[in-house]
Amino acid sequence: MYTPCAYRASVTTPLSDADTRHLADAIAERIRYLVIREELDLLTVADVVDLLQRSERWVLNELRAKRLRGAKVGGSWIIKAADLDTYIESRTNLARIRRRR
Repeated sequence: MYTPCAYRASVTTPLSDADTRHLADAIAERIRYLVIREELDLLTVADVVDLLQRSERWVLNELRAKRLRGAKVGGSWIIKAADLDTYIESRTNLARIRRRR
């Protein structure tokens, strides 16, 4: 059951030094990950979903069918931005060729 007083008390309780260090380490690791990802132009499935405005299931199907190149790293898919550009270009060229027939 929700009790506002108990919730408020837990929010205002200061973190211990160990918890603060752990939180700082986690934030630093996340920043390092994002910097590396940005330098390598790597995208996650969520990034591709946002860019293509398609569902997560559709993106995963394209990856599994190897129409969109990607690599599975630790249970998550990683897609190079260049591979996504190639995929988009190949799909738009196919659409143009089909319309000309």
